[in-house]
Amino acid sequence: MYVITSFFLFTVFKNLITPELATDYLAGAVLLGAAPCTAMVLVWSTLTKGNPAYTVVQVATNDLIILVAFVPIVKFLLGVSNVTQP
Repeated sequence: MYVITSFFLFTVFKNLITPELATDYLAGAVLLGAAPCTAMVLVWSTLTKGNPAYTVVQVATNDLIILVAFVPIVKFLLGVSNVTQP
């Protein structure tokens, strides 16, 4: 099913997406993938009846690490795919 869907999307969108636009989409996907989703951690913790104090400490620690690690991670991922940051 994945192959059929990929083939269909490729044939439909191949003329609409230029190489420059594809590069921008790739950069956006890397930035989105590297960004932490703090809200979802809090939501899942609430849904699973987790310990709210532990969750806040865990999210705060993760956010502090991301403040330092986000730029190097994104620069590495974009550098691997030869994409300049827009």
